[in-house]
Amino acid sequence: MGGKGDEKGKITKVAGPAVTVSGMNPGMYDVVYVGEERLMGEVIRLIGGKAVVQVYEDTAGLKPGEIVAGTGKPLTVRLGPGLLGSIFDGIQRPLQVMREHHGDFIGRGITADAIDRKRKWEFSPAVKKGDSISQGQTAGTVQEGRLEHRVMVPPGMRGTVRKIIDGSYTTDEPVCELEDGSVFSMAHDWPVRHGRPYVRKGRPDVPMITGQRVIDTLFPIAKGGTGSIPGGFGTGKCVSGDTTVLLSDGRERALDEIFEEALSSGKSRFESVDPFGRREVTVEFNKPLKVRSFNGYGVVESLAKSAYRGQTSSKVKITFEDGSSVMTTPVHRLHLFTRGGISQVYASRVRKGDRVLSLPGEVWGHAGRIGFREIGVKAVRSVRLKPGGPVFDLTIPIHHNFAGGDGIFLHNTVTQQQLAKWSDVDVVIYVGCGERGNEMTEVLTTFPFLEDPRTKSPMMGRTVLIANTSNMPIAAREASVYTGMALGEYYRDMGYDVSLMADSTSRWAEAMREISSRMEEMPGEEGFPAYLSARLSDFYERAGKVETLSGRTGSITVIGAVSPSGGDLSEPVTQNTLRITKTLWALDSKLRERRHFPAINWLTSYSLYTAQLDQWYSEKIDPDFPEIRRWALTTLKKEAELQEIVQLVGSDALPVEQQLLLEIASMLREFFLQQSAFHPVDTYSPMQRQFMFLSRLKHFAELAETAVGKGFSIERLSTMSCRNGLAKLKFSEKMDEELSKLQETMDGEFAEMEV
Repeated sequence: MGGKGDEKGKITKVAGPAVTVSGMNPGMYDVVYVGEERLMGEVIRLIGGKAVVQVYEDTAGLKPGEIVAGTGKPLTVRLGPGLLGSIFDGIQRPLQVMREHHGDFIGRGITADAIDRKRKWEFSPAVKKGDSISQGQTAGTVQEGRLEHRVMVPPGMRGTVRKIIDGSYTTDEPVCELEDGSVFSMAHDWPVRHGRPYVRKGRPDVPMITGQRVIDTLFPIAKGGTGSIPGGFGTGKCVSGDTTVLLSDGRERALDEIFEEALSSGKSRFESVDPFGRREVTVEFNKPLKVRSFNGYGVVESLAKSAYRGQTSSKVKITFEDGSSVMTTPVHRLHLFTRGGISQVYASRVRKGDRVLSLPGEVWGHAGRIGFREIGVKAVRSVRLKPGGPVFDLTIPIHHNFAGGDGIFLHNTVTQQQLAKWSDVDVVIYVGCGERGNEMTEVLTTFPFLEDPRTKSPMMGRTVLIANTSNMPIAAREASVYTGMALGEYYRDMGYDVSLMADSTSRWAEAMREISSRMEEMPGEEGFPAYLSARLSDFYERAGKVETLSGRTGSITVIGAVSPSGGDLSEPVTQNTLRITKTLWALDSKLRERRHFPAINWLTSYSLYTAQLDQWYSEKIDPDFPEIRRWALTTLKKEAELQEIVQLVGSDALPVEQQLLLEIASMLREFFLQQSAFHPVDTYSPMQRQFMFLSRLKHFAELAETAVGKGFSIERLSTMSCRNGLAKLKFSEKMDEELSKLQETMDGEFAEMEV
């Protein structure tokens, strides 16, 4: 039960975001306005005539005795046409609108309408006078970009239509009147902590196709399913301010100078404090800075979108044989020449004698003639800084590295976009929950320019972004995931497939821990509240494939990124998430160092949906698909078992059958699992193509096994043209046509070899 809307109380205690109020009798989770600036808060505990409120804005300056006004209503979101393409904060305040009216720095107590109340929409009725309607039924439609927005009868309303009119209306104007005199418009409010009603929840039996082979074939996720992507917290992959950047025109500029110039004239600035108390500032350039990057094969021109300044307590100074040096944070990665080719290695792991990828300065300006050199490491020294010293970085969305003035390539933070871009869903809800300001900046500056590969229109046309960074009030993180879920359920109820990505649930859990400690609750493991598992379960439970009240089928697929501090995957948030979710895509730093992308480890990842999705794969793709998947996984697992022996005695000491298995597993890894997000053909692989590719690999393995049994050597097999054709196949623009012919080519070549 909610409290009275006109109740007022007084502050008796302020403990960070937790404010204790007396003199009023609100309901649990009621929204209240705190202090003279009317800061929004939510009641989260009632004890002996007092209420504890978590405030969604900075509470600095609040003092006992200030007035708290009740609303009698829970925290709600406004649902209606105009949500897609919006960027909200954790409590659905539109950041674009607030920036236009209040500038880059938004003061406390400022708010704005989540949906433009003045914009008119063309409403087309789906029912007529005399029809009986009830909650959840589609009353009419409007066109929201490329999506048909289905205007549903608001929750709790039913009756016979007396009047329904088509035409151009705002979201607040009535479009339908019932016989009992009640009316409704195109928008309504919904409490974020309550799941929206549906008829029944069904069995997730259709995969969410992502176009990423390692996911769709080996570890699929069902529409309406849950998944997790655990990985370490990405802190400070930066360099010192006197590091110079090699611009595309050959000039060199110091990073700190670039940052200071951007600070005085940049388009926008984002300030934050990371979980370790270190101050961060990100500045977006007015005009992108043209720099040189390494794309894995050669040097290309890239555009730096923003500059970043943070703090670190330690650095690593690496001195090279030619007398040059670079100062980086320990977790910064450099490109090293290794046995496996060019790999990325943390600066803290670089050793004397290592060979680093570098550019010879004299070749600049010779188009197409830019080569590489190996520069030896002469010395590595750790430097402790008290207090934390400044470090700098550039945000380069595609290649995520830039060439320093001495030719050394310097890496910067990477943001994943492939799932959002390629997943075959109708709506994407991206919740940035408490991540660092510069990471959210990249999302906000990159997403609006992404192209939807299905419609060739901007990705933002089917996306809602919820931006909640580490410098925003910590309590707002807790609300942001529920805000995102309520928006997702709204589009699910229209009969659409929705993907909700929460990045990261670790920051959300830290917000709960902070609030819990302020309320002096008994802590659970590692200081997290005892109800952590229950809260995570409640959140992921709202995922699912459902029959809606209108009779349609809709789904919400929830994918939560887990980024524990220090990369400790044994901590409570990660372990509880793994117990709840049914798909794990385990990112592996060793694969990243080997430049194997997507860096999803096929030995530690899993999907519990494969059994229930096998029927779909058999009917829609091919009856042999489940069996071929099992063959691929078995081959990769056997390879892992043999690797221990190989490290001791070498592969030449193995029987020829096991040598062949290692060769086939290598082909699976390099040809099939490895996928380039930046290649126009390889970036997305349709399911039928994935099956044909994998079946051709299996056919090669079967023919090779027969050939080896007849005495042919592994070396001879590795030089066959059909094998080399498989290696180049995924980059071919005529891939489907070549795949169809490849099996016949293999049969012919193996037959000729026997002759």
